[in-house]
Amino acid sequence: MQFQYYRFFLSPIDGNLFTQIPNSKENALKYIFNNDYEGFYRGITYSICKEKTIDDMLLYRIAKHTSIQINKSPEEHFECEHVDHWPNVSMVIGINPEINDTYGQIIAVEVKKNVINNPITILRRWADKVNENLAVYGYVLSINPITTEKNFWAIVDKYKNEIEEVVFEYSMPNLFNTGDTLEEELKAANQSTNASKAALTLSNKVGTLNLSEDNTLLKQTAEYIENGGGEFKLKRKGVQTYIMSASKIKTQRFEIENLYVESQEGRTLKQMLKDILSMGE
Repeated sequence: MQFQYYRFFLSPIDGNLFTQIPNSKENALKYIFNNDYEGFYRGITYSICKEKTIDDMLLYRIAKHTSIQINKSPEEHFECEHVDHWPNVSMVIGINPEINDTYGQIIAVEVKKNVINNPITILRRWADKVNENLAVYGYVLSINPITTEKNFWAIVDKYKNEIEEVVFEYSMPNLFNTGDTLEEELKAANQSTNASKAALTLSNKVGTLNLSEDNTLLKQTAEYIENGGGEFKLKRKGVQTYIMSASKIKTQRFEIENLYVESQEGRTLKQMLKDILSMGE
């Protein structure tokens, strides 16, 4: 099985709200993960359903509603009939609030392009639905891809002297605790403005942006985004489309054929979920 990785954030809406709502983060997590979801995307119904809870790990299925044509029996003259069909993928979620405990706030989605071509779209629609009622707990949910290491700098090196614009979008921090200046400034901005997201645009229409790893802000931003703290998009001079960070999502393959079958045959589901959420590290 192969999985792609995302990070979910619970960003506080109001810095003063923590003292007003006891255990607000715990209650927010319960609200998010105790309710199934069903929604539409491009005319197709998708369902996100929880199947198991093991410690602070959750096993879900994401399914899309389609129909398949079958033929009835010879006695029924092989008549055609359309029946409901729900092709699905596994989704594993680690809800431990501490990133240093390996699998803090990680979402791992099984890769099956014929079922879900672009999981981030479905996940963000889920987050939008959750956020309709999450404000009473003092948080807003956001989901970002975890990208492959050094993705940003690889693109910068490849298109040196061609970069016209780069846009960074940050989710307000609630778990990293890196001590970086960037994180502290984002926390301060969250507390003073109640913003759950922030953006920074760097632009030079001549196409000669100087983006260097020696720049502390850029270095910390790239690391923050690679860990699932946001996204970037980069535009080359003379090219209309942007290069997106989400095009290089961290992906890992595991020697697992089927989570449900293998857990029934002796391999513990708990250990398999831990292996998946550790991202193979």
